[in-house]
Amino acid sequence: MSEPDFVVGTRDQAEAAMAMVAALTLQLNQETNRQNAELLLARTRDQKIKELRERLTRYEIALEDWGKKNRKEFGESKTLSLRQGQIEVRELPRSVQFLKGWTEELVLARLRLRSLKVYIRTKETLNRQLILQDTKPEVGRLKDAQLAKLGLEIARGESWIITPKLEPVLAA
Repeated sequence: MSEPDFVVGTRDQAEAAMAMVAALTLQLNQETNRQNAELLLARTRDQKIKELRERLTRYEIALEDWGKKNRKEFGESKTLSLRQGQIEVRELPRSVQFLKGWTEELVLARLRLRSLKVYIRTKETLNRQLILQDTKPEVGRLKDAQLAKLGLEIARGESWIITPKLEPVLAA
């Protein structure tokens, strides 16, 4: 909202202008104080949000650990329904990983020494897809002991999903 230019010509106009300066200064200070209070409140909320996220993560980890120890609760299913939500487990795809202390360069050197160049790509990287294929039980070309000597292992993993029901629960 734009105000017209104000020209002070008399003492009465000076008194009126000073009254406006005082009123506008008070309004400006009020708005600044409100803004500072809101910023402070936002920072306070950020800390609370961080704490809630950390607590939530701890409970999700505890549920995942419990699910791993109590697979029988799931039966044949990959999902366990609880009163307040569900726990899901998904198997991750198999992957080739290095054993502790091994690097790609060490594994490549070991593969060359053992005449297993078929597992080395032309640009000299591991052919992880072929290693995964050849370690399947039905193929059986590479055994776990052979992989360990080469500095590799086949890793299997899972991901867990914790989904809360956000409706209130009625007391039974």
